[in-house]
Amino acid sequence: MTDENENKGLEEPMICGIILTSGHEVICVMQHEKEKNRYFLNNPAIVGLKPDPEDPTKMNVFFSPFCPSAALGQVSVVPQQLVALYAPSEQLISEWKTKFKHPGLPKGEKRPKFEG
Repeated sequence: MTDENENKGLEEPMICGIILTSGHEVICVMQHEKEKNRYFLNNPAIVGLKPDPEDPTKMNVFFSPFCPSAALGQVSVVPQQLVALYAPSEQLISEWKTKFKHPGLPKGEKRPKFEG
């Protein structure tokens, strides 16, 4: 059941890349709740690089869950935890949309691989 006032004060959700004070680089759908001065990160994935097994001079992007035990795949952070925000490339957004689903999201859908 959704309360109509639940999303009051939230700006339009947007896909963005975030660098946190922890050093993690995360891609997610982010919303800002002005009233409590916090951000919600939905379906957050840590973005990493690993050597290509066929060509070690190349790197492949991989995704791993940020806060894997977070209910409904949602994490809140305060502005002091943000180092940088950026617009991810269309290629990265496409990979994330097709290959990543946070383990905290509702069951029943097929979960894609965590590696890109």
